[in-house]
Amino acid sequence: MTMTEQEQAAARMLELSRRTQMGDRETVIPEPFPAEIAPGVFWLGSCLRGNSPKGEVHTGVWTYLVIGTDKTLMYETGLPQSWEILEPVIEQVLGGRALDYIVPSHPEYPHSGNLPNLLDKYPGAVAIGDMRDYPLHYPDYADRMVETPAGEVVDLGGGYQVRLLEAVLRDMTNTVWAYEISQQVLFVSDGFAYLHRPDYVITGEEDLDVDQHLPGQCGLISGVGDTFPSLEDILHYCSMAFYWSRYRDDSDRNFDRLQDLLAENPTRILAPSHGNVTLDLDRVVPLAREAHRKAYIRTPVEAKASA
Repeated sequence: MTMTEQEQAAARMLELSRRTQMGDRETVIPEPFPAEIAPGVFWLGSCLRGNSPKGEVHTGVWTYLVIGTDKTLMYETGLPQSWEILEPVIEQVLGGRALDYIVPSHPEYPHSGNLPNLLDKYPGAVAIGDMRDYPLHYPDYADRMVETPAGEVVDLGGGYQVRLLEAVLRDMTNTVWAYEISQQVLFVSDGFAYLHRPDYVITGEEDLDVDQHLPGQCGLISGVGDTFPSLEDILHYCSMAFYWSRYRDDSDRNFDRLQDLLAENPTRILAPSHGNVTLDLDRVVPLAREAHRKAYIRTPVEAKASA
């Protein structure tokens, strides 16, 4: 099939995005994966390996699988350069079953780049969520994209239900969060991601490697009583990935909305696409609010007024 000029332009933009964001760095599957973070809810993904002046560092790119008795759902797709090592892990978790639903949180490469691989492998699967823009990135799969509004609940069977949500913290307008009702797991894409080691950031790649961590820190869970992430860990991430936080003083408005969302969707586990799974919401949510507040660059007049 001959590609139209529009489709060729979209393909070139996608390849440029891949090269700009990820380069050709090696990917590895962290040792603890796949990890069952709640019954029927699995954490998997891969780490990009890189080097800083202080040594080797990793950048985590996570995906999640929810296994119901009737249907299965994957949140995020992972990186295409990880497909060869990620594919058998997906197969292991599915245990011979098919994948039914794929929820890419937004069209950035680490979040949707494996959509063609997944749709090819599982011909009965469909991509759901806010599908605007995706047909431009993946025109050959447009007929398998189902526009699914926020608030819609996908019943997977056996009590497992996933509610799609409009993202509160986002870097694209069509970012989708998701909530597994029975296990109270909130999948938050780039929200609540953090940097494990700000001092290891690769010079010149601060905007790319927002989840630097050391080998051996992959798959850590931030539990009650832990000291990570720190305020500085979250601050670095949100000021880089959520660049708008530097120019909009709206942290309180966003986090008030988040509190409303958490009240409507009682959450035990935060499952971000970068950083690590978090159990200690009572500590991390206020930290994230403060990080977004500190990320804002005040004008001299505002700084003087708030002094």
